[in-house]
Amino acid sequence: MSVKVLLARHGASLAYEKIDEESDIFRQKNSTPLSQLGITQAQQLGKLVSIYRPDVLICSPQKRARKTAEIVAEFNPLFSNVIEDLREIRRVVDGKSIYSQLNLDYKRWRGEVIRQADLSAKFHPKDESHGEFLARETRVKHWLLQEFDRQTVLVVGHSQAHAMLLGSMILGDHPKPHTLFNFFNQHFMNHGAITIVTHDHRHGWQMKEEDFNITKHLK
Repeated sequence: MSVKVLLARHGASLAYEKIDEESDIFRQKNSTPLSQLGITQAQQLGKLVSIYRPDVLICSPQKRARKTAEIVAEFNPLFSNVIEDLREIRRVVDGKSIYSQLNLDYKRWRGEVIRQADLSAKFHPKDESHGEFLARETRVKHWLLQEFDRQTVLVVGHSQAHAMLLGSMILGDHPKPHTLFNFFNQHFMNHGAITIVTHDHRHGWQMKEEDFNITKHLK
């Protein structure tokens, strides 16, 4: 089995853009739209993607990723297919002000979880743990290989989801927690960037350093 996967991060959203000095800044949520900058980045991504001639386009169900995929499809003969497992990690702080006490408490908690490399910890009972997140992205990894043998697949999604998917690809299904967290925190992609990963039966999953977080198309 072999496959080439093009991981693309959605364009910038409105979530972190301060409209004026009195407006608040919020974490992204499912319905957060692209900003004008994000639309431009998606257009630039679409032009770059055409060079690689992907066979399939799949994306996260979240609005910013779906819109990015729709724009990319305008530059390529592709139909955007929504895959639920490509969504970002689920957190109770999504959509909340970054200045809120809840978010500040979450940031402190997250720092401790990273130091302890605790894959089972949850900030809130409705949150998704990093272990659950890893299992979901590992499921995506195996599905890509089984479903799209000898094809080039464009995956439009999110920074953390792509970082976790890459972690599963490069480190395996059951990486050591500290190794996973280190890899995860070092592999966030820029808005509109692309990362190329390949798989074949001889070498398994591989990613060249120069193929991570490609941004040369972004102006």
